[in-house]
Amino acid sequence: MVSGSFKKGKSRNLEKIQRMRAAKRLRKNISNHFRDGLQMLLGVLSAGCGLRSFLMPNGFIDGGVMGISLLANNETGIALSILIVVINIPFLLLGYRQISRGFSIRSILAITALALAVAFIPYPVITNDNLLVSVFGGFFLGLGIGLTIRGGGVIDGTEVLAIYLNRRTSLSVGDFILIFNIFIFAIAAYLLSIEVALYSILTYLSASKTVDFVLEGIEEFTGVTIISTRSRQITDMIQNKLGRGFTIYTGKKGFGKSGESTNTSDIIFTVITRLEVNRLTSEIERIDRRAFIVMQSINDTRGGMVKKYEKDSENVKNNREFEAINKEIEMQQLEVKLCEKHIKDANEEIVEKAVALEKANKAIATKDGVLNGKKGELEKIITATEKEEKQFNKAAEEARSHVDDRLLTSYTKIRKNYRNGLAVVPVERDACGGCFYSIPPQKQSEIKQRKKVMVCENCGRILVDAELVDSVDLKK
Repeated sequence: MVSGSFKKGKSRNLEKIQRMRAAKRLRKNISNHFRDGLQMLLGVLSAGCGLRSFLMPNGFIDGGVMGISLLANNETGIALSILIVVINIPFLLLGYRQISRGFSIRSILAITALALAVAFIPYPVITNDNLLVSVFGGFFLGLGIGLTIRGGGVIDGTEVLAIYLNRRTSLSVGDFILIFNIFIFAIAAYLLSIEVALYSILTYLSASKTVDFVLEGIEEFTGVTIISTRSRQITDMIQNKLGRGFTIYTGKKGFGKSGESTNTSDIIFTVITRLEVNRLTSEIERIDRRAFIVMQSINDTRGGMVKKYEKDSENVKNNREFEAINKEIEMQQLEVKLCEKHIKDANEEIVEKAVALEKANKAIATKDGVLNGKKGELEKIITATEKEEKQFNKAAEEARSHVDDRLLTSYTKIRKNYRNGLAVVPVERDACGGCFYSIPPQKQSEIKQRKKVMVCENCGRILVDAELVDSVDLKK
């Protein structure tokens, strides 16, 4: 059993681990919030630059809610900062219901910050060339939208409406955004000009591609599935040469070049960047030219060993990181020690219970032996008793054959009335030989004639003639 001192020590160690984990989670949350806030701030500044330095001075628009705000600003003259806030309000309320409250709060802060940046930061006009305005205006605006999304918010509510309608209708998110933007650019061609609408479409394409670049990064990941008879060598290559992680499935072969097969095979799945695809395929061809390879694009990944791993000494850049790693190692070692101690105590308890169980089994075996011995003795006694009973029954039958039926009937009646036992006594001096109770002369005559069995009315003994007692030894 686990001792009390160990339980107290274990409780203190668990509390220490919980405090360390809580502090680690707090530091991580603070770091995440700071990173998200910084990304949203840079996104707002970048979007403000794209609007004030490129699009607004030249009368170009973008797609989505931002395009509606720019179009309304060109036609009505209302300040863009006001239009951005007002037009996005319905989409923010929809996002509160469809996504989360935190998302809506971040989006409100980002849109408010963008409105303030557009209204008060004096961005310079960089160029009036339509092509440069379209490309770089879209680039800075897309960069701002992408950074804001990475920070957990939006400055354009079109995606929120697209998600809502996707849940209510059969339209996908991409289809709705495309239809929505076609409608906006058609209105721009009617109100402004076809040339402006075409440049605006170029702005939208530049912004859209930039958003994809910011969200997915330069390292666009590719999922690779490999089926080969030399799976062990391929996994060693992926781990040691490419520095990537992998997952192995166990599959069953079907129909291929060599015909139908029922053998099992390892299926390797790994995630690499598109820049490493050529190297991976080359290494696989060196190992197994007949390997079957399937590749597919991956939009995003979470967890796992996606990034290349390096030695721990190479990852440590300063003393603070070194101390953090040491604390993590210390915490893991403490958990391992606690688990080992718990396992040791559990094993000791199992051994003690096994010894007790063995003793109980021995005691049961001993008692079983004793019971079996007594059972044998009882069986012998029962057998002997049954044998004696048969002998007595045989002797009784033989005795009944020598006794008059009337006497036997009388004797049987007397036995029923006197269940405590019988005794045979002679009649002496006109009285019972046992209790000296007086016997009437008529009964004495019947006893001498031996017509029936007579008993003493006082003591219940069987009365016989004294002459019979002299001729027969009743004690035998």
